[in-house]
Amino acid sequence: VPAVYWIDDDGSAMGTPSLISGFVQGVQKPAKVTSNVTGMGIHFPLEYRQALAPDYARYMVALHRSPIPEGSLSSFVRPAVGTTEAADLIVNWWARTWAEDYYEEVPIATLTEHWLRRNAPVLDHLSVVHGDFRTGNFLFDEASRKITAVLDWELGYLGDRHGDLGWVVTDLYITREDGKPFHCGLFPSEDALIEAYEAAGGLAIDRNKLLWHKVFCTWKQLILSFGCALRAGDGLTHQDVLLSWLSGGGYTLSESLRRMLERHG
Repeated sequence: VPAVYWIDDDGSAMGTPSLISGFVQGVQKPAKVTSNVTGMGIHFPLEYRQALAPDYARYMVALHRSPIPEGSLSSFVRPAVGTTEAADLIVNWWARTWAEDYYEEVPIATLTEHWLRRNAPVLDHLSVVHGDFRTGNFLFDEASRKITAVLDWELGYLGDRHGDLGWVVTDLYITREDGKPFHCGLFPSEDALIEAYEAAGGLAIDRNKLLWHKVFCTWKQLILSFGCALRAGDGLTHQDVLLSWLSGGGYTLSESLRRMLERHG
């Protein structure tokens, strides 16, 4: 991440809590590749995938394996290993967000919440989870094709490493090349992502936990689309057009949830 030089944690200098960091060189996508706004739809050609996929996995592993000493990151809730507390906390957080932000009832959101609570996985290792580790949220050098920075940490939390992988394998971040799907524009299958992650030294990935987090992350995306984006876009931000546009994804996400619940419910 960029080096941080000044922090105004109480807003006394800048008028609101702020930080000033250094500058990191890099781009979000190859120069000749198109994408939608927010980084969705970025697809990497083969020569970029070969360079970036191992780098991407290595940084994700480094984050998840980073030690979290007692007393550090004290602003974050620290769920207990060996319990379902990590899963319960994130479901509670997003259920509360949905309750505060929705405009109308969406039955699939309620059904998914119930499924998530019934099937909450046990945490086996506490990690820092980025929460949005996708294309558009990392920079890379165009010449060397090496990742230079990971951005947008505002959805980060302490919890289960499967959360970051689950976010990447949701339908929202699938791109296609000659009709073949790629996760995060980099990995041709969930197996390929897991293999790259474990080859980079990552802890073993449990397929059932990955499924739970894929359902959770799709549900979170639904809440962000049908709830947060519409609510914020209603006169609360200068990005009202962008956020209203994002809300349209909620219908596709509803169908993704229906299919997963029908198969695994």
